[in-house]
Amino acid sequence: TRQRMIPACRMCYEAVLEGVLVHDGSEALSRHLRNCVTKATAEGDYIVKEVKTRKIDAAVAAVMAFQQAVLLADEPPAPGVFFAVSP
Repeated sequence: TRQRMIPACRMCYEAVLEGVLVHDGSEALSRHLRNCVTKATAEGDYIVKEVKTRKIDAAVAAVMAFQQAVLLADEPPAPGVFFAVSP
């Protein structure tokens, strides 16, 4: 839902800017990230499909997984957290 994606996208965006979250080059995740655009709302920005027929499942899963990992961790993530997606 938008209410869940907005804070998760904000957290991922900040982590990327800080160098905490980096991408390992997975082609599947790369493709799904390229299929995303941000949608700006009064509550905040979140990712959506640029084209309805293209998939963004891996991008959404990565954003949600990163947020949950950070929220459940005992300490903040160290720089260089990698996402790896199996093909």
